Amino acid sequence: MAATEPQEVGREEARDGGGDESRGDERDEARDDERDESRGERLDRNQMELLNELRVAGTGIQVLLAFLLVVPFDSRFDRLSSFERYDYFVALLCIAVAAVLLIAPSIHHRLLFHRRQKRFLVAVATGLMIVAMGFLAVGLVGILTLISDMMFGASTAVPVGGTALIVVVAVWFGVPLKRRRCRKSQQGAVRPRTTRCLQPVAKTRPTDSQDDGKR
Repeated sequence: MAATEPQEVGREEARDGGGDESRGDERDEARDDERDESRGERLDRNQMELLNELRVAGTGIQVLLAFLLVVPFDSRFDRLSSFERYDYFVALLCIAVAAVLLIAPSIHHRLLFHRRQKRFLVAVATGLMIVAMGFLAVGLVGILTLISDMMFGASTAVPVGGTALIVVVAVWFGVPLKRRRCRKSQQGAVRPRTTRCLQPVAKTRPTDSQDDGKR
């Protein structure tokens, strides 16, 4: 009996270990993603990636803001309805706020230059960019609603605006937030599974059975 118990425990451990292969692969991938870089090098890389993202977003902001600034000087602007005027004004404010938020990291960097504040700059710029993308999403939906209402009326503007809002929120915010939630659930599931796999090992020390066999 004492000889068979360790064999059964070994089979259980092998089955448990096989069940954790997928989680082990995820941990291996996480280790592969880690870079052999110092703290300063990591901050430099994060800053460069953030600057590239700001350039992409800044180009879109400039185009939309230029479009909105030209609209009031059009001859047909006086014929806009009350809804269209409010829609235009809200979109203009949102795009302007987004432009201010996206330009702010450049000014912060110049004012804090050579003051060892790179970690602070990266953290603040990340938050400002996320907030700016929220205002940009509202401004973009407002512009599409305004154009649709001017061309085809309210019957087309409402579904176009609603569809644009759903698509922008889902693609810009829904996809990454869902990925973050999945990663957190996967990381939380690894720990309890590991503890359960270790429990049989602690229970199967054949101290009493070996003593009985010797006696």
